[in-house]
Amino acid sequence: MKRFEFRLESVLRLREAQLDAERAKLQQLIAEDRRIIAALDAIKTERREAKAFLCNRSGLDAVELRNIGSFLLGMDVKTGTLSEKRLEIGRRIEQQRKVVVQAERNSRLLTKLRDRKRSEWQYEADREIETIAQDAWTAAHFGGKHTKPETP
Repeated sequence: MKRFEFRLESVLRLREAQLDAERAKLQQLIAEDRRIIAALDAIKTERREAKAFLCNRSGLDAVELRNIGSFLLGMDVKTGTLSEKRLEIGRRIEQQRKVVVQAERNSRLLTKLRDRKRSEWQYEADREIETIAQDAWTAAHFGGKHTKPETP
């Protein structure tokens, strides 16, 4: 009996490679989202520290107040920009998740088909081996001649 061969094996490998590539893209987007979250957290920390500085400091002059005000305003602009980026990344992540799910389906379909074909092949191989074993047993016990039971 010939060995098992799945005619669509190269297509399956291609689909699996596409799935890996799409998963990598998703991981990159998730990493970008985490970087944005870290930047937003850093801005919150800096704002808290600036406010604490203001509260603990007495006798600020106009220049220091203006500088701190500009700093806080700049932080607000940065926060807004990063928040917009995060929303965009969130949309891209959801879109990429859909692409990954579709790629998983495509790969899984071919995998299931290959498994079903392998099971069918195995069943046929087992039947062929059984037939050969029966023929060998018959040949060994009856000298290669098939005899019919006598009918009375």
